[in-house]
Amino acid sequence: MTPQEIALANSRAYHLLSQVMLFGMTDDLQQVIKRFPEFQVIESQATDEWKADHYAVFGMNVFPFETVFLTEDGLLGGAVSDSVAHAYYEASFRPDDSETVDHIGNELGLMAFLCDAEATAYEDDVVQAIYHATHLQRQFLDNHLLCWLPSLVIAIHQHGDERFSVIADLILDLAFKHRQALEDDTMNPTQSLVLPTVPHILESDKTGLKEIAEFLLTPVYTGFYLSRDDIVRIGSHFQLPRGFGKRQQMLTNLLNTAVEYSAMDALMELLQDEINLRQKFYIQRVPDKRFSNAWISRLNETTQFLQMIRDAL
Repeated sequence: MTPQEIALANSRAYHLLSQVMLFGMTDDLQQVIKRFPEFQVIESQATDEWKADHYAVFGMNVFPFETVFLTEDGLLGGAVSDSVAHAYYEASFRPDDSETVDHIGNELGLMAFLCDAEATAYEDDVVQAIYHATHLQRQFLDNHLLCWLPSLVIAIHQHGDERFSVIADLILDLAFKHRQALEDDTMNPTQSLVLPTVPHILESDKTGLKEIAEFLLTPVYTGFYLSRDDIVRIGSHFQLPRGFGKRQQMLTNLLNTAVEYSAMDALMELLQDEINLRQKFYIQRVPDKRFSNAWISRLNETTQFLQMIRDAL
């Protein structure tokens, strides 16, 4: 394939995956993906069923926003969203939903837009435009998409929906293969990902089970994401009630009942199993250590955190 053909293929792949992540598999998308062998493992399904499953995964469990995975409060908006919006502005890209700029679907949409711009630049034989498009691609992959994509993908895998797990794998493989093909900018080398400093909440006398639950639900502190269904699954393992409502309330209830039923040590052990699964994923599936080492290190720190809780029992 020529460089122009590769850029165009990347653009089409990013665009398809963007639309699936934003809207689920619509009738139109199902017709389009039949032409792509990568999607043949995904069986056809009624659009209403796709919408329901899409909402069950991304509306109720795995919230696919960069801010959820990379900020201390996990709330939409703020500096991360502003940075993503600025990248869109630099590229003259308008996302499908401007209110959720850091949604994975919009970030993939930007990559589709930039790859299409690269293909057009090749067609017009404008060297400066080619450089500009690839520079913006590299910059966004390094500063945003690849910083949180692996964490999102493993969270989708843990949810257990095989079709969206396949789609998540396609996104991960596309993004890292694309980044590898771009190579490095020798004038502006890529820096390894650095995550925020973890607060030592166990050193405070005011820390209770609610604060521990909040900590465990902050991916940038723990290195992993816990969804509602994850909490249900963990509680069901011990036949412990966890209640309903938001994730924080559910996990706080689960911790309370674990203390009440003398199951806290076993619960910490099960959470350690969750950590081990994610460490294995980062080692096996993330080829660029600049984007995995920080998460692996964070998981190791959480192992120590869980051990401190067990020692205090």
